[in-house]
Amino acid sequence: SSCALSEIFALKECFGEESLSNLLIANTKAMTGHPMSVSFEDVVAVHSLRNQMSPPVINLTNPDPSLGPLKYSKGGNYNARYALRFAAGFGSQVVYALYAV
Repeated sequence: SSCALSEIFALKECFGEESLSNLLIANTKAMTGHPMSVSFEDVVAVHSLRNQMSPPVINLTNPDPSLGPLKYSKGGNYNARYALRFAAGFGSQVVYALYAV
């Protein structure tokens, strides 16, 4: 199984299948590369909440069907009160950070 599959499984367990379809999925890794996005995504989460906008998920032409129907960010204005940031590192280091406005 892929890392993405495990991440989506965790979100489904936490929020439920129905609520997951309402969550906006954003990811900046394709724009910045893995090492840069490690810290950059926290800044993007806070900036997105403050400005009520979300960056697009770029270069996503064929979403993995095993992940199920997801709401990927196309970029632009988005009314949000929370941003949940997930980070995984080598050695099974896992961190979730929840930001709110």
